[in-house]
Amino acid sequence: LVVQIGGSLCLILGLLLNSLAVVAIVRTPKLHTVTYFLIAYLSIADLILCAFGLPVMIAVDSARGWIFGQTFCLMFPFINQSVIGIELGALVVMSLHRFILICYPNTSRTIFKPIGIICMISIFLIVDLIAMLPPVVGLWGKLWYEPRKNLCTFVDIGDGYNIFPMAVAFGFPITAFVISYTNIFIRIKQQQKNMNKHQQPSTDSKLSQK
Repeated sequence: LVVQIGGSLCLILGLLLNSLAVVAIVRTPKLHTVTYFLIAYLSIADLILCAFGLPVMIAVDSARGWIFGQTFCLMFPFINQSVIGIELGALVVMSLHRFILICYPNTSRTIFKPIGIICMISIFLIVDLIAMLPPVVGLWGKLWYEPRKNLCTFVDIGDGYNIFPMAVAFGFPITAFVISYTNIFIRIKQQQKNMNKHQQPSTDSKLSQK
């Protein structure tokens, strides 16, 4: 009952708040920037997760078992992870945008156009989909109903596959975040040192005049 009530609240709030975010960004010209474009992209992905994933989870929890058939049991985790891959890809692009905007401002306008952003997110999504294909085609790993989780997901059969999609889905974004924000930190520190060097001579000259 707790899962059903909580899931229903998350479903209603997720649909409402993400819809409001997308509408506000679309209808406000001042928000038509790279950052807000990516936020709208994340909101749309959240809308898909809410509209697709949460109703299935609520229904499965109410029925206390998988009721959507074998084919959809294979499709559900695949689609679910694909949307999560889109969200992670958007976060990676957001961190890269900040890095290039601060470190290479002249290049930022060339790369981060809507088409370029969609291409970058699509590349991340394709990599994520390729990582999930082996269990779908029966080469490695297994997608099936997991009674303990009461959900169709990646089942651990001892072949080590479960670690692989997690490494792809989270390893690359974390690496991108660390590299981007480390370089941003280094560049800001360098700029602060340069500013201090320029300010020091002017301060010395004023003192000498006195």
